[in-house]
Amino acid sequence: MTTLPHASVDMRAFAWPLLPLERKLEWERDAARARLAQALAALHRSQSQLRELDALHQQQARRAAPVLHQTLDPPAHRQFLAYLVSIQQQLGRVGQRLQSLERALAAARAECAHRECKLESLVAARAGAMRAYIAGALLLQDRQADAAWLVHDQSARATRQVAP
Repeated sequence: MTTLPHASVDMRAFAWPLLPLERKLEWERDAARARLAQALAALHRSQSQLRELDALHQQQARRAAPVLHQTLDPPAHRQFLAYLVSIQQQLGRVGQRLQSLERALAAARAECAHRECKLESLVAARAGAMRAYIAGALLLQDRQADAAWLVHDQSARATRQVAP
């Protein structure tokens, strides 16, 4: 959080030599945030796919139980069981992908936090440099005001001594 500079200090002469680095860190942070959003979206898609496959598997398993007991058609039973096994295998693949995406999401979060921390430290350094610049400018203004007052005071004394 940056505070506004002192109203009586002209900040136009303030130069921050690390501004290009600060911009670069902002871009890197923004890119890390974009990767985090993509990882989160991919995770949500996989979770949705897992829920859909699980619901399909449960629905088909419920339908299979009475059919398998009522009819004596081994080829149809074998085909139906193969279908249930294929759904189960898809569930396993999606579950593995989900674990991989969760690891990728954790890595993206860590990278985003790391980039944010680096940027915050540089912004804090800039704020410190601004405070130091303001303090220096205020000190210079005070010295100039003191010098002007001394000149004015000496001029007033000299004028009083010259006057008859």
